[in-house]
Amino acid sequence: MHKIKFFLLLILLANFLQTQAQGFKKGFIITLRGDTLNGFIEEGNYEALSRSINFKSDKKSKAITTYTPNEISVFQFSDGDFFTSEMVRFSSLRKDGEMDNTAEIRFLHRLYLNDKTSLFELNDNHAHPLFLRKNDGPIRLLCLEKEAGHAYLEILKNELLNCGTLEIPADLALNTHEIQRLLLAYDHCGEATNLVELPKTMAWGGISLPLETIQEHYKGLGKMLQFEYRPMKEGLLGNITLGAELLCVHADKYENKGDLLLKYEFKHLELGVKARFYTNEGGWLRPYIFLAGTYYKSSTDYYYKYPQQEYNRDYSTGIINTFMVRPGIGVHAQWKRHFLRFELALDGQGQPRFGYGFAL
Repeated sequence: MHKIKFFLLLILLANFLQTQAQGFKKGFIITLRGDTLNGFIEEGNYEALSRSINFKSDKKSKAITTYTPNEISVFQFSDGDFFTSEMVRFSSLRKDGEMDNTAEIRFLHRLYLNDKTSLFELNDNHAHPLFLRKNDGPIRLLCLEKEAGHAYLEILKNELLNCGTLEIPADLALNTHEIQRLLLAYDHCGEATNLVELPKTMAWGGISLPLETIQEHYKGLGKMLQFEYRPMKEGLLGNITLGAELLCVHADKYENKGDLLLKYEFKHLELGVKARFYTNEGGWLRPYIFLAGTYYKSSTDYYYKYPQQEYNRDYSTGIINTFMVRPGIGVHAQWKRHFLRFELALDGQGQPRFGYGFAL
């Protein structure tokens, strides 16, 4: 009985979350005449959005207009999801064994936008075809998932043949990630060997040089660990990562004054969140800028020691707690799933970071 109640509760919770997740999100539409209308578009799954959208000019307005692919040419959500109205034709096999022949205007969801090519998808009841557009040319059906065999390879060869240095592997996987890598190489024809995609999730660790080590001759390095996540996969937002950092420093220095030996012990802890923007899309060497919100906790303890005695603590500066917003610059050098990093905050605190990382 308890299990039944538990599953019923899960179902109710799932329905509640689904209801709460749906709503109107800021976006715009472009009419067939080329006019741009800013407003709010109702969210939904891609299959529903491929057939029609609900639009209103003000979020609090009760006046809702429904548009079909026959009435507008483009719509886009503020978070980057972009749809274009296109005439599509394809045949697909239904689960009951019958064939579906589709020939109608639908909204296609853009997966990737490059300089010369774009990759789109259509989420349908029985098929999820991919479509390719080169420059401003017509939409070409690329494949119908894995049922298409290797026909997509011939289409890609025909569409991309004007790049003589581009090789299309015979075992090219039929997934959007691999096809996008190929299209990106086509956009940088002749530079394919230098193309490296920024990883989705990264972890890296290394050392830092504290300001006390650089200026006051302390001995000791900081040890740090950082994580990054790239939430968007295309466009300008695809060059942004969000991450977190942990840094610990323990450094010492010693001074002799006659029989007295002085010891200075510096301790420092940083916890921070960072947003990075990378440049040079597709290159193995990527400079970037960042903005970090960092919490500091540091202190310096002073000790003295005479011969034949243990160290005795004299006094401490006390624990200093503070929060800072720090801009900075860095360089990301990547090969395959490995990368090296150099990073410097531009706030007068020093602390340059050097590290090695791996794409998860």
